[in-house]
Amino acid sequence: MPPASSERVVAICQPHFIPWTGYFEMAARADVFVMLDDVAYSKNGWVNRNRLRSPHPRGWQWATVPVQHDAGGGLIHDIRIAQAGRWRSKLLASLQQLYGRTPHFAAYFPALERVIGAEGDNLTALNMDLLEVLCGQLGIAARLVRSSQFAVSGSKDDKLVGLCRRLGATLYLANNGSAPYIQPGKFLDQGIGFVFQDYDHPVYGQGDADAAFVSHLSVVDCLFWHGPAARDIVLSGRPAEWRLGVMYPRGDGDGQPIRP
Repeated sequence: MPPASSERVVAICQPHFIPWTGYFEMAARADVFVMLDDVAYSKNGWVNRNRLRSPHPRGWQWATVPVQHDAGGGLIHDIRIAQAGRWRSKLLASLQQLYGRTPHFAAYFPALERVIGAEGDNLTALNMDLLEVLCGQLGIAARLVRSSQFAVSGSKDDKLVGLCRRLGATLYLANNGSAPYIQPGKFLDQGIGFVFQDYDHPVYGQGDADAAFVSHLSVVDCLFWHGPAARDIVLSGRPAEWRLGVMYPRGDGDGQPIRP
């Protein structure tokens, strides 16, 4: 196993809107976190919406940024926010209604309010501004870059390999959601190690000891309830011995994965 000090870990994910805790653990573990903004936008994904804890019977509700009707099929970085309606004020009001009485709302809400309330119609720009704020609030020194600035072509994992090569990655940290299509061997063939995130969602207090825990909410849920302790909660989902799952290229050049 190469020494950790020689590693350059790269993670790649679409620029999600106020993402869940696992997204920020990935940002913390990576040396470079690439926002995959030059791929097709999916209206049922996480780029323009996420989940907030609520009294709804299912335990959560959507927080959604409306996009222009012609967004389908466009690239993520071209998606424009629909300016009609009062979505900004409605979203901020929802956050206040759902979390206004949490212990740390007053400390963290104003910065989010400034970003959400600002003018602008580019969805990726909004998401990246929010990611910068949330990383700062969590004490995570993430380096966020856009894939579109590198103009790397290819589809699915071929594009990811190309981005890793451009960034000088020695290890690719993969989202487990990519498992159905990603081929670790393609990374190994290019001299790049490979590991799945394998994030174990932490359970934390959500204000009602008698209610069932609701997982996979926006990280703001954890921040508003736990404040400075949210960072440790987010990182607690990282496997303690995650390096045991790393596949490294073989030294003899045959491209076959090995585990240390």
